[in-house]
Amino acid sequence: MRDRVLREFRRRGGAEESEAWLRGIADTAFAVRTRLLDDDHDPRYLHPGRSALILLLDCGVTDPGMIALAMWHDSEEAELRPEGVDEPGLIELRETLPPTGDDELAAHLVVLDPELAKVAIAERFDSLRHLHLRPVDAETRRQWQEAVDVWLPVAERTEPTLARRLRWWTGRFAARWAPPA
Repeated sequence: MRDRVLREFRRRGGAEESEAWLRGIADTAFAVRTRLLDDDHDPRYLHPGRSALILLLDCGVTDPGMIALAMWHDSEEAELRPEGVDEPGLIELRETLPPTGDDELAAHLVVLDPELAKVAIAERFDSLRHLHLRPVDAETRRQWQEAVDVWLPVAERTEPTLARRLRWWTGRFAARWAPPA
């Protein structure tokens, strides 16, 4: 997955001198998951790479800082984020991205710099895409409702391709996850 991210970064004109740095960022992101997850087929395992690919392929973002941020952010499971790595600014920047379930999520997202909002939406979208693998329970419904009420409207203001994909995704699972009437 790391190599695919780097290949897409290069294909889209990413600076060669940034490639080694991004390789290190990816390695630290995957190292945490290798240590904490028992199964490399767990959807959470490839999450850093998929988030970066969504940012590259769907949003056309090639800023290495934003690609790195996408690989180091996890809106759902803070324990899967790389910590204690001396990467000036990256951890602080990551802390500006709100977690899922935040009562003020929409307010936080709409005031973000548009590039940071794209990172947040891309990362969250990757997590949501695997929600169908979980049991249908109150938490699954809450996350789906949050996607409809918060993530989709923010995506519509920020990134048309992600908005289209989120609209399809929320509609696809509406009958399954909508709270009972």
